[in-house]
Amino acid sequence: MALARYWEWERTVERELPRVIEEQDIRILFQPIYRLAEDVPVARGFEALSRFPVAPRIPVGLWFRMARAVGLSRELELTAISAAIRALERVSNEAFLCVNASLDTISDLIALVPGGLHDRLMVDVPYSAMRDPRGETLFHLLRDGGAGIAVDDVPLEDLHILRPILLQLRPDCIKVDVLTGLAESTMARFNLAEGSAWCQDAGIRLIAERVERLADLVVLDEVGVEWAQGYCLSQPVDL
Repeated sequence: MALARYWEWERTVERELPRVIEEQDIRILFQPIYRLAEDVPVARGFEALSRFPVAPRIPVGLWFRMARAVGLSRELELTAISAAIRALERVSNEAFLCVNASLDTISDLIALVPGGLHDRLMVDVPYSAMRDPRGETLFHLLRDGGAGIAVDDVPLEDLHILRPILLQLRPDCIKVDVLTGLAESTMARFNLAEGSAWCQDAGIRLIAERVERLADLVVLDEVGVEWAQGYCLSQPVDL
């Protein structure tokens, strides 16, 4: 039954993708990013998350996988990013917005952004791109266009391995996944404390993402991580 349902989802997505792109039938939710190093944590940024009203039960990731499979990945990404950027004008001038983009989309992305909003836009680049020969060139392209760069989905255990590459590329942010649980793992806490220290020295903002438990939020404070997002702080919201 599960496999049959998945095939049905694939057929639905393949059928609906052209219309979704043409009509921009994408709803954008926003995951608040909090600065913890304040007396009361305040949402200073947001990550844009795509939702597809046409078939809300279908996992979001399947839409983007199918778009790659049928050659519509660039079009779908740019449609979602455009919708998120339009919403940025409704966000406080002090807040930044993170949008997800693959390397294939970055060269087209900057042209979408109104000049006055560039310094508030942060492009989440997958950490796998760090080993892509195009990575450094595209980083320069984003910087020249005035956008910030966040390396997304960095596994906590890989933080020290990627350190030389990250220090060379100097992204504005590194987003590290802490879903595995900090409170139960001495090694995870050590890796995060070490990463927090060298990121601060390098002027890189370290953001802990997928923080879902209060115990892990306490650990973030103990090891000096100043930024976080996740259900423990807030679910995605509609602006």
